[in-house]
Amino acid sequence: HHDFPRSALADYKVFLSSGVAPNLAFQRAFGRTYAKMEDQLFDYLRSGEYSVQRQPLAVVGELRAEQATKRDTEEALGRLALVGRRWEIAEEHARAVTSLAPEDPRAFEILGLARLGRGDAVGSIDAFSRAAKLNSRDFFPYFELAHAEHAEGTTGPMGLSSITPEAARRMANLYEQAINLHARFLPSFRGLVGLVGIAEPWSVEDMRFLELGQKLFPQDEFIDRKSTRLNSSHLVISYA
Repeated sequence: HHDFPRSALADYKVFLSSGVAPNLAFQRAFGRTYAKMEDQLFDYLRSGEYSVQRQPLAVVGELRAEQATKRDTEEALGRLALVGRRWEIAEEHARAVTSLAPEDPRAFEILGLARLGRGDAVGSIDAFSRAAKLNSRDFFPYFELAHAEHAEGTTGPMGLSSITPEAARRMANLYEQAINLHARFLPSFRGLVGLVGIAEPWSVEDMRFLELGQKLFPQDEFIDRKSTRLNSSHLVISYA
């Protein structure tokens, strides 16, 4: 639907996994309450502006069952516990994975989410840092590392930023790593936009990330408000 970000469903899942209450997670991701969404859905159905498409099922080969490894089983149980918001149990399975495969970043991804869910911000950052150092292929550790430092640097009087250009550059790199792994998570782009004019050096590559954000989320007011463009050989920042 054109009124909310294309990544709304994915964002909703991430917020739930992070321990946000379902009602609040839905409102953050979709920009409206359950009741408002229901009203809009009924309006859409009554308008008749929809169609049904069918396509044949793909032919698949013979399926063969194989016994899962102990590591895979522990990871699956850990992620299942996260979905059920059973943080302590998720941590137990994550530790089991670390004992079986200490260099596997996926254990620290689970551990970070579990600690975040039970309110251990410091512990979650430690786990996400270890996941990132082990080259995690999940976007969330990189996003959360940048977001936590970003939030800490903007808690001064009247919301003034105390972020240095070097720190901003480090955070921008983390946001961009998160975008590379999952480009449809709107908060990553919003975080990156918030570093425009602070992070140094700022390059054409950074501009391409912002242009991608504008294309993926053309209705987002925060990104549009700090829209950017290249003017000859230097960067110009324009405010709508």
